[in-house]
Amino acid sequence: MHRSGTSVITRGLALLGVELGRNLLPAQTDNIKGFWEDKEIVEINNALLNSCGQDWQTFGALDVYQQYDIMQQAKDYIGEVIKDAAIWGFKDPRTARLLPFWNSVFRSLELTPSYCLVIRHPLSVAKSLETRNGFTVLRSSLLWYQYSMDMLDGLESGLSTLVDYDEFLENPRVELTRIARGLKLQEDVNEYAYREYRDNYLTPTLRHSRYSLKSLTDTDGVPEEVADLYRYLLELKAQEKGFISAELRHRVTEWKERQKVCRSLFGLINESGESEERLHKCEERLEIAVGHVAQTIKERDSIKAEVEIHEQRHQMAAMSLQQAQEEMERIEVQYKEQTRQLNELLNSTTWRITRPLRIVVDHLNTVAGIFVKRK
Repeated sequence: MHRSGTSVITRGLALLGVELGRNLLPAQTDNIKGFWEDKEIVEINNALLNSCGQDWQTFGALDVYQQYDIMQQAKDYIGEVIKDAAIWGFKDPRTARLLPFWNSVFRSLELTPSYCLVIRHPLSVAKSLETRNGFTVLRSSLLWYQYSMDMLDGLESGLSTLVDYDEFLENPRVELTRIARGLKLQEDVNEYAYREYRDNYLTPTLRHSRYSLKSLTDTDGVPEEVADLYRYLLELKAQEKGFISAELRHRVTEWKERQKVCRSLFGLINESGESEERLHKCEERLEIAVGHVAQTIKERDSIKAEVEIHEQRHQMAAMSLQQAQEEMERIEVQYKEQTRQLNELLNSTTWRITRPLRIVVDHLNTVAGIFVKRK
């Protein structure tokens, strides 16, 4: 099931000698540590689901046996990638719903597959899907149930082991050893590679929640069948041998029959899911729009504050200009008054009478070596 920690476990399988190839999907924002999924396998699985009018998040029975072109594509690809690999594996959560198809591919190539089945608490899956896709608890729980039931129905003879994501994060060394024994892989792990995996890959950000078994029955929107199946899977993991009880097998058979009989009901659920997804996208766009509005308001307030500052500066400049004009007017008045007084002085009788005396004084100053500049 998606958001179940399959990327973490798959990365751990590489430590046990499983080759994952080089044709891997790049990391994305919702999985920054990498998906460890083969691009070709994902394309094949998507093509299978689309041929049945479904995708990874829809409900209903799948009829994938008549997809001959896609099956040939899968045979050709698997036959090519295993040529140079001692042990090769692939991971894609969609495979859980498509095991009948892949089992047919393996039989045609005379391959005996081994299965590493990852389970995670349904509420943890629901919380992750709510964050990433906006799914309700009910929808996520039903998806978890469908993937798990289809996975159990598709298991055939061969080695298999169940891994609990929470337990793996708590005791990665122990769980890797248990996986190796269950799938008959190498148990000796390079110590440096393991420490790098443990310290740099298994970080706290890989798990944002942890729930108890009781929390399933205490949470609204989780069907009783989901809690029962999760309990069965935990018991199945504890058995180590992977034996499915008659009761669980009976439940799986009932589920497959229900998928076939209730096609129209599952169709309505899918339509409801599409509406829910469109609503989620509208909410995302609304949130973005609200963010843009908030940013616009912030920018407006910033511009408004700048305008107020400029207005204050303008007022101060205007006041300074007015004061300067008033000062110039005052100086101009003083200048005119001083000019009038000077003219009066120059035109006065006293100034004319004392002119010869001023000439004598200037002559004496010149003789004394003192030069007085006269205007």
